[in-house]
Amino acid sequence: MKIIICDDQMSEIEKMEMLCRQYLQENSINAEIVVTVNPQDLLQNPLDADLLLLDVEMGEMNGIEIKNELAKRDKSPLIIFATNYAENMSRAFNVNVIGFLIKPIHYLEFSAYMDTGINLIFANQQFIYPDGSRGCIDEILWIAAATGYADVHLIDGTVKNIGKQKVKELAEKLEPMGFICISSGRIVNCKHISTFREDRILLREILEKPGGESCDREFSVSRRRRKECFEKYAAYCARVQKYI
Repeated sequence: MKIIICDDQMSEIEKMEMLCRQYLQENSINAEIVVTVNPQDLLQNPLDADLLLLDVEMGEMNGIEIKNELAKRDKSPLIIFATNYAENMSRAFNVNVIGFLIKPIHYLEFSAYMDTGINLIFANQQFIYPDGSRGCIDEILWIAAATGYADVHLIDGTVKNIGKQKVKELAEKLEPMGFICISSGRIVNCKHISTFREDRILLREILEKPGGESCDREFSVSRRRRKECFEKYAAYCARVQKYI
């Protein structure tokens, strides 16, 4: 994931970057942060970013104009605006705008908007299978690996083999998107966990196969991973306002 911070004042950029790094650390999210004081940098096509933290008042080209230009493109990042003037808010909303932060920015407000942005980004994240088909991250229940090969179990009951995979590398890639590695051979999507109690997690009403009967599935969490997994699950629940 990539986040761009744009403000014509370096002091404001430093404040937003500090808040951003605090949020990412607290939520165990890996992301690249790029900063710029030049709004023209944002008009590169394509703009390689998932989330844009954008000042409104910026000299020759303001944040509203940047937003309007980006909105003309097929793919543009989600935007969180920062402004000194609340009256700018009515001019700036469109489908990609999450909301406004009034300067000076407070962390609680910042983290709430970041929660919304991160959830939207991860929900729409595409997973590409070896056969060329695509699916959304949200559709994955869990990934099971054995003898070097991995199977992806989906909410519609289908299972897709994704070939040889190193579970550690796969877990590192997926954990920022809300997955936890509960054992050496299983990675689970926190979105579909019903309960997490001590050494076990429960997923309810899971389809065994397409069009088949649903049932509950319970998985053990390895002893050495329990504390870490629960902390990551709790952080995920806090971010999406899900009750544990």
